[in-house]
Amino acid sequence: MLGTNQEYAKSYNLRIVLEAIRTNGPLSRADVARATRLTRQTISNIVDELLSQHLVSETGRQQGRRGTPATLLEFQPKAAYSIGFDLDQAHLTAVLMDLNGAVEVRYQERLNYPSPQESLEKMTHLTEQLLEQQNLPRSKICGVGIGVPGPMRMLDSAKDQRQVINPHGFPGWENTPIAEHLAERLDLPVQLENNATAAAIGESFYGAGQGLKHFFYVFLGMGLGGGLFIQGQPFHGLGGNAGEIGFLPIQNAGRYEQLGYFFSADMLFNMLRAQGHDIKQLEDLAHLLAQDDPDLLAWLDQAADHLARALLSVEYLVDPEALIVGGSWPVPVLEHLIQDLRQHINSGRIQHKSYAPELMLSHAGEDAAVLGVATLPIYHMLTPLHHIHKEAAPQSRLFTGVLS
Repeated sequence: MLGTNQEYAKSYNLRIVLEAIRTNGPLSRADVARATRLTRQTISNIVDELLSQHLVSETGRQQGRRGTPATLLEFQPKAAYSIGFDLDQAHLTAVLMDLNGAVEVRYQERLNYPSPQESLEKMTHLTEQLLEQQNLPRSKICGVGIGVPGPMRMLDSAKDQRQVINPHGFPGWENTPIAEHLAERLDLPVQLENNATAAAIGESFYGAGQGLKHFFYVFLGMGLGGGLFIQGQPFHGLGGNAGEIGFLPIQNAGRYEQLGYFFSADMLFNMLRAQGHDIKQLEDLAHLLAQDDPDLLAWLDQAADHLARALLSVEYLVDPEALIVGGSWPVPVLEHLIQDLRQHINSGRIQHKSYAPELMLSHAGEDAAVLGVATLPIYHMLTPLHHIHKEAAPQSRLFTGVLS
């Protein structure tokens, strides 16, 4: 990563320097200058600001070179924190995370189709509770991320403003600017993300997506979603809905319907109850699978057939390195689905294809989405990418002044 000495790009340069120290430190100022190709004066100014914000510290001297040993700089992950909320029809999960992605506190509560008002009150209360329990001043929170079921409507791409517009999957949430409402309550920057894309971000940072530039994430929760990574970055599309495979049309029982309807947890539960099974939540699917229940096995095979067609389309359109399957379903059920998927995909793939993406299970597990949204404020704070700074994404208060 190379920096630029142009005045307008000081925010970019600051992130370049911080990321160099974070990923390769401890480093001397001269090391940082060589790595970023910024001038010594630019490095000196930026390091002074990072020291004043306690984002880096001087940790010792560099030995083994001629002359006066150079002072080393080290990244301080406890200098700031972020909060993530993963919200859907059945639960709210919250985490408090430091700048290295270490989870300090995790909280989860079961819900039943919460209203926007109920959700706002819970997230507001949880934020205050986390700050009080950890004895953290609000100034040390760089931002809050919220993950919700898609799709979204983009209100203002320059300000990264979105609304929830999924009345079928989340009734009562039509055109709800949940991020703006929570930001007003908390007086903190808040970012909203589709939970499938959030899970893909979490997988990229902490799971099977580490080191991958191109992958597609299949998110299975109360419904079906997808997140797309291209060139190592989440790809949102025009309205923030890229990867929403749940809305692809499929032919089922002689009629066309959306793929996501077939993967609706409520519809699956109703089908299994009609077959005499006592099932109330996703975790109950693992018990049925352990019993080799024929009803569940038949549904999983049909589900794999439908999903395989969609993933083959993704494979040929995007040409990803991997297809990752995860979400809040029990791991044994996901593993069984992947086995069925592999058979259906292999039978549908053209012969003599030179490369096939690896089909794998998520490593980040059911917390991939909440880890992803908690990473969003840190991602925008630390990542040295031009598009982040040209767009007016919610700004961390830690950089107020130096980045203006």
